[in-house]
Amino acid sequence: MDNKKHYIITAVTLGLIGAASAAIIGVINLVTKNQIKENEKNKINQGIAEIFGQNSTILTTESIEGEKYTNTVYTVKSNSEETTQYAFRTDGSNMYGKISLLVGFNSNNEFKGISVIVDEQTYASTLVNNYITPLREADNKDEKLEDVSCGATYGAKLIRDMVNDARSVVTKINAKE
Repeated sequence: MDNKKHYIITAVTLGLIGAASAAIIGVINLVTKNQIKENEKNKINQGIAEIFGQNSTILTTESIEGEKYTNTVYTVKSNSEETTQYAFRTDGSNMYGKISLLVGFNSNNEFKGISVIVDEQTYASTLVNNYITPLREADNKDEKLEDVSCGATYGAKLIRDMVNDARSVVTKINAKE
């Protein structure tokens, strides 16, 4: 009898701990989910400004289905360009982690640049220092995009593939117009 009482007390105690933990996680989620969404929205707006200039505005946002990496297109207008430009939200992952980017193109399908929204790659600092930053600063971005030897090659290949996926989408969009 004494043994059964011990097991019951242990089970009830663990159940209460589990219920309390679930309640705490639920409350934290309620408190933080709006702030997380707001931070992501701000990161996207900052990325649009990085790629297209400070006075760029998002005209429309549209979800995209059926693409490997590209899931959202933002139609962008900036003071520096008279034509409509596009930013694509891409999400991908490999064995080293997840990454989410904004990839910018003008109406002539020219690659304008990238902005990182989320970088959870194991070698994130190597990827940024040796691939992303030189890609942003390159005059010939398409040539630099293909140079994936950087010390974080798998991450660089993933970014290259994400940009090329977005390029195929912008080509389809511009072909319709």
